[in-house]
Amino acid sequence: MKFTHNSYADASGTHLQGYVDAVPAKLIELFGEPEAGDEYKVSMAYTFEGDDGSVVTLYDWKATSLYGGTRLTPGALRCQTTHFHFHVGAHAGPVSDAFISWLTAKLEEPTAPTKATCTECKGLRKYVGFLGFPEPCRTCC
Repeated sequence: MKFTHNSYADASGTHLQGYVDAVPAKLIELFGEPEAGDEYKVSMAYTFEGDDGSVVTLYDWKATSLYGGTRLTPGALRCQTTHFHFHVGAHAGPVSDAFISWLTAKLEEPTAPTKATCTECKGLRKYVGFLGFPEPCRTCC
């Protein structure tokens, strides 16, 4: 099954179905800036639609300083170039496994770096390393 990023898909009623490890900066490189989430328990989210019409969400959960404590800022999470444990939401059924397989394969595909802007300070990030991951602007990330 294939999935398409669709921030307008109706994700109501989806709930935790699984987990996937992904590099937040790589997700932004592939799918653009994430949706803001509820800006409390979720600071970044993506909504996808399967070719069968199913809806899947990918999101952090209680992972940033929006939720409190000494957690990462939402900007620091977005700039992160190491794997993060994301939640996968869907309606009950096998679609979450199909999505995790699809996303894992998509993340392994080589991509050409594109310029991105830090969500905190809007400063241009520089690309470094052989994988082309962005270096945080260092002003806020």
